Parts: sequence; structure tokens; C-alpha cells
Amino acid sequence: PEYSYDIRQIVASGDRVIVFSHATMRASHRGDDTKGFIIFDMWRVEDGVLVEHWDSLQALDLPMRMLMTASGGRVRNDNGPF
Repeated sequence: PEYSYDIRQIVASGDRVIVFSHATMRASHRGDDTKGFIIFDMWRVEDGVLVEHWDSLQALDLPMRMLMTASGGRVRNDNGPF
């Protein structure tokens, strides 16, 4: 119930669809571009069916960076796109 997922932009070209979004883990962080994660998803569509998917996450604040590091990820960039 605390999690939020806010789609910021959708881009479609040819057989690719790209979605840029912002997710937060607490209701109090909704709408705060300095909290949570930036998410990039790209899908390839073939005959109206999703056939491939790629994604990337960027943690925005220290607790989310620690969570990503603890789960095997690495933090490389302090700059967010929002």
C-alpha cells in the first residue's frame, strides 16, 4: 500500500516502447523526486506481443542506494534525470 509507481514519459518508435518512471516505497515520499528509484523499461513488440524486455534502476536517496548495494547492485551516478 505504500509503494507508488509514477510514469513520467512513454516513447514509442518502430517495434520499441520505452517507459521512464519514478517509484517510491513510502506514501510520504510520493511526488518527491529526490526519493525512491528512477526506472527505465524498454520493450520490443512483435505482432502485438511483448517479446523482449530490458530495464535499469537508479536509486535516488541513501536508503535506496544501500538497498541496491545490499542486493548486489552498484551506485555509479549521483545525477538524476528529474
